[in-house]
Amino acid sequence: MFKRIATIIFSLSVCGLFAQNNVGPGNALDFNGSGDYVDLGPNLQSMTLPITVCMWVNPDQASHKTVFASNATATQSTYHGVWLNVGSDRVGLHMGNGTGGFGSSSRSTYLVMFPNDFYGEWIHIAAVYRGIGNMDLYINGEIQSGSYSGTTAAWSNSFSGNAWLGKGQSDLTGYYTGEVDNFSVWGRELTITEIRDLMCSKHVGGQPDLLMAYDFNETAGATTFSNSGSAGASGTRVGPTTTQSTAPIGDTSVHAYAATGSGYFTNQSVTLTIANQDFTAAGLAMPSRGVHLYRIDNDPSISATGCTSPHAWGVWVSDFDFSNDDPFDVSASPSSIAESRDNIGDTWQTNPGPVTGITYQSEFIVSGSLTVQLLPEDTTVCPGETVPITLPNGLTYTWDDGSTSASRTLGPGTYIVTASSGGCSTEDTIVITEFTVNALPFTDTTTCDSVLFIAPAGTTVMWPDGGGGNRYLFPGTYVVSVTSGTCSFTQVITVGVSSPASISYFPVYNICDDEDLTFTIPSDYSTVDWSDGETGNTRVITESGTYDFTAYSACGTVTGSFEVFVEACQDLHLWIPTAFSPNGDGTNDYFFIPNLGGVDFRWRIINRWGAEIFATSDPDAFWDGTFRGEKVQDGAYVMIINYIDRSGTPQVKRQSLTVIH
Repeated sequence: MFKRIATIIFSLSVCGLFAQNNVGPGNALDFNGSGDYVDLGPNLQSMTLPITVCMWVNPDQASHKTVFASNATATQSTYHGVWLNVGSDRVGLHMGNGTGGFGSSSRSTYLVMFPNDFYGEWIHIAAVYRGIGNMDLYINGEIQSGSYSGTTAAWSNSFSGNAWLGKGQSDLTGYYTGEVDNFSVWGRELTITEIRDLMCSKHVGGQPDLLMAYDFNETAGATTFSNSGSAGASGTRVGPTTTQSTAPIGDTSVHAYAATGSGYFTNQSVTLTIANQDFTAAGLAMPSRGVHLYRIDNDPSISATGCTSPHAWGVWVSDFDFSNDDPFDVSASPSSIAESRDNIGDTWQTNPGPVTGITYQSEFIVSGSLTVQLLPEDTTVCPGETVPITLPNGLTYTWDDGSTSASRTLGPGTYIVTASSGGCSTEDTIVITEFTVNALPFTDTTTCDSVLFIAPAGTTVMWPDGGGGNRYLFPGTYVVSVTSGTCSFTQVITVGVSSPASISYFPVYNICDDEDLTFTIPSDYSTVDWSDGETGNTRVITESGTYDFTAYSACGTVTGSFEVFVEACQDLHLWIPTAFSPNGDGTNDYFFIPNLGGVDFRWRIINRWGAEIFATSDPDAFWDGTFRGEKVQDGAYVMIINYIDRSGTPQVKRQSLTVIH
């Protein structure tokens, strides 16, 4: 196993009931592997390389399944964007070239295999995609060695699909089974130090190049999840269950890793500190590579009288051996220690002495007898301003920057002070934010004519011509003077010229004689004239012919033409292969039935004893020649397909299928 906590000594007694954050242990999502996923929207279609994808995963004992796809739909036949697959003993990074299927010629794959199974355990993944044949994988903060497969030389992200968490495009890549927490996508390559800094800390929105950041801390009944990154506002839940997270994530974290060369902490001690609170992990055994200390502010499960810390602390030991559990002991001095074993519940056990025999991750609190409020509420100041602080008399103070003064003048930043008295301590935090010099709720935009600028309440705006207030802006650059309260600044606003909205269509359409084609031009175009005298943005077409249109908008005029062919359609024609060779050579490795889109059907595979070993109603599904994760024997099998024909009559076909490895 990869989570170990060695002997921990709490060097201070920490207490207090007045910290200002209220995050708690947070939530994770549990995917059942059978239809559960999160739709992240069409928000990564324009991303450029390199990118980094990070998340905590706790996989079930399942085969290699897709946990993230950046650009996919349920019916696509081409392979675009980047994908991340996770099994219980492997992690795969994939990049598609925009051609068909999942064959080796349409992708580049970087696969990392592990000698031992990490089924049922949390691991941290950071996947870096720079280009075809240029990918890296970090597990628990350490770069891994893997192997490449696939013959494509180019990457494509031109497909107009959505990003998904928890599934790929079809059963070939499948639905992920297990838990996910703290998912993020970055529009650049993170360094190993950044990966380690971020992995045990909650997301902080607004960071440069942060495209997606989901912590899933919404309520269990929420249908959407908020994105604190820049690529889309939210994701939509499609089935996964909200659970209390047991991943090692806190509001704040620090870490230490073994020096290059040794590669491990062996019978060594590591001391880590958050806000002047020291923790020592001692007796670390191989294959320990790194130690993370994290703090959860105001865990709602902490309930005690007197001086009880508003925080929970956890120590997580990183490796990727996944083979052994090394018991560890925990002690606190000078206070009692309470423990939540394996970080799986809200029940704390108080122990006056060391806690022994822990084999997984645990979190801890300490208690005492002091309560006092120290700092004022968080505040915002103008550039150059400060906040005077005077703390109560009779206590000893230690600030996170080393100061011990009871009176200070503080500028913008986050400050933590610890007050001590009689063997007990309490802690408080203040965040002082500087008024931003770019505070107008107006972003650069484009327009065909003009755009209305509305000055926010309480703000005075002075334009270059000396005028103020709201006004219509035409294309150009404006330097405005802004006053809000006692704060003043200047801001540059740029308004560009818009182009006409694009009209997407195919040059040729084929429809059956009992069908029609509905062709719609976007409502941005106020007038649409057709060559046959018709007008309007929408046409319902039932006849063959050439259709020319001219569309008019405030941004310009667009013309186009397409042909429609109406054909007499016959009943469904099925072409069903009679044999395939699932031997992994990239040729004829999967059995599937083409052209089933839009058909109500179900096909299945029966073995010689009459047992059903595979079944699907997905038109994009593949059978890889396995049953319950094992390859089936060579020989003959029966394929049965039930479907509804064009007249609405149920049909059934049976055919022999030969498997040759």
